[in-house]
Amino acid sequence: MYGYQIIRSLREGSGGFFDLKEGTLYPILYRMDRSGMLRSEWLQRDPAKPPRNYYFITDQGKRALAKATRDWKDLVRATETVLDGSSCVVDGRCEGDRKGGPGPAGADGSQQGACGNKSGPGPAVPGRIKTRRDDEYG
Repeated sequence: MYGYQIIRSLREGSGGFFDLKEGTLYPILYRMDRSGMLRSEWLQRDPAKPPRNYYFITDQGKRALAKATRDWKDLVRATETVLDGSSCVVDGRCEGDRKGGPGPAGADGSQQGACGNKSGPGPAVPGRIKTRRDDEYG
């Protein structure tokens, strides 16, 4: 897609929520192109119109998008857990699901709260909910 197509697609696909201006989008596209997440190419797809700079996502960009999507979903899940009152992390320890007691038993017989942390000593950071990133990066 070329720049204006991206702007129009974001606006229409989000019901108007994402209404970017060219001055916002193009610097982002240039940075992504320089970093290797996108590849740009000037193409003239219609002989009656001038060439346009089309942007294509690279394999590196696809990997970065997949990671950002996972991180975003983790953030949303953690935020919803805190906001709906079912957070099980209290003072760095998993206390079980506040709405219904401890979560399912783990393979080792320990109880597991809604956040996925085992009961007992919690994560090193007080009040932190375990995320997928914790599993990926230790």
